[in-house]
Amino acid sequence: MKVMIVFPAFFETKEKKTHDTEKMMAKIRKSLAPTDKLHAILLDSWLTETKNSADLMQLFVRFARETAHYDIIHSFSGIPMMMRAVLKPLLVYTPGWIDEWTPLPSDDVAGNARITIKELDGDISGHYKHALLNRKKDDERPWGYWESLYLGEKFKVKHIFAAAGELLSLQRHEHRTEVWTVVEGSGIITLEKELIPVLTGDTLTIEKGAIHRAEGGPDGLHIVEIQFGEYLGEDDIERLEDKYGRTT
Repeated sequence: MKVMIVFPAFFETKEKKTHDTEKMMAKIRKSLAPTDKLHAILLDSWLTETKNSADLMQLFVRFARETAHYDIIHSFSGIPMMMRAVLKPLLVYTPGWIDEWTPLPSDDVAGNARITIKELDGDISGHYKHALLNRKKDDERPWGYWESLYLGEKFKVKHIFAAAGELLSLQRHEHRTEVWTVVEGSGIITLEKELIPVLTGDTLTIEKGAIHRAEGGPDGLHIVEIQFGEYLGEDDIERLEDKYGRTT
C-alpha cells in the first residue's frame, strides 16, 4: 500500500510545523506494515506559487500527476477536496487538525472516506484497508458505471460512463433537473422523442419529468451530470424501458 499524506499550509512557526507534522507522520508510519510506502507533501511552498486562478489549475494538474501512482491520499487539508474529481487514488480526509475545519461531503460519496481525529489514535492502517475495500462499491452498472463527485444541499455532481454500445434505461425523474455535459467520447442521447448525436463539449438540459437516456459510442461516453432539486435520492427514477430488465 502506497500512502501520500497531505499537510495543510501552516501559519505557526517553522518549529511548530515541523514538530506537528513529524509527530503525525510517526503515528501513521507506526500503524503501517514495513512493506507499505509513506510520503508527505507540505502545501506551504505550493500555495506560495499560486497567485491567480490559472496557477491554481496548474497546481491541480501537478498534484494529480504526482500522486497518481499512490493507493491513498490522506489529506489534513481541505484543498485536495477541490481536486477529487481528477484524483486517481482513494482520498481520505481528516478534518479538525491544526484548526482545519473544511467539511467533507457525506461519507457515501463514492471515492472518498473520512478518518476523524479520534480514530487516528487507533488502527489507521485498518481504516485505510476498509476504505479501499469499500471504495465505489455501488457504482457499477450493466451499462458501465457512475460515481458521485460532489453532494451539496440542493445539487449533486456525478460522472457517468456508458460503455460502447451500452444503454442507460429510458427514464425520467420527478424531483430533479439534470444538465449533462459530454467530457469525453461520443454517443446518442434520447431526449423525449428526439435522438441527439453528441460529441465532447456538448451540453443538454433535462428538465423534471423529461424522458431521456444515453448510449455509448464506439469509444464509450463520459458525461458529467449536475443535478438540481429539492430531492436528489437515487430512488427518484422511473424506468420506462431497460435493456437489462430493470423497468419499474
